[in-house]
Parts: sequence; structure tokens; C-alpha cells
Amino acid sequence: QRGHATEDGEITPGFASVAAAVLDHNGFPLAGVAVTYPVEEAPEAEALAAAVRRTADQLSRRLGGNPA
Repeated sequence: QRGHATEDGEITPGFASVAAAVLDHNGFPLAGVAVTYPVEEAPEAEALAAAVRRTADQLSRRLGGNPA
């Protein structure tokens, strides 16, 4: 629904991640874009999520897919 996924310490304690799917022409995921960062150096979460979504959307378009 948001166009991205997040996790906070679920994989590695002290680190968080945000990710978005790169979609093919049928809207199916074929790759992903993710950023993992130390929680104590946390960037602005919404700005980071927006940048990850933009990057995934650009890759989707370049690969002939439909951005989320």
C-alpha cells in the first residue's frame, strides 16, 4: 500500500532498512532496491523511503515495467 517495506532491528539489531520493488511490464517484482542504515544515524525516514521508491520506479521504467 505504501509502495515500500521497512524493518527496524528485525534482521540485525541496531540496523533498519527500507526497500521497494522493481516491477516488470506485468507489474510483477523482478528486483528490489534497499537501503540499510544504523538506527543511531537514522535519516529522515519518509525522505529515505521516497528516494528508494523513486529509484525503484526509475528502474522499473527503464526495464519496460510499470512503476508502483
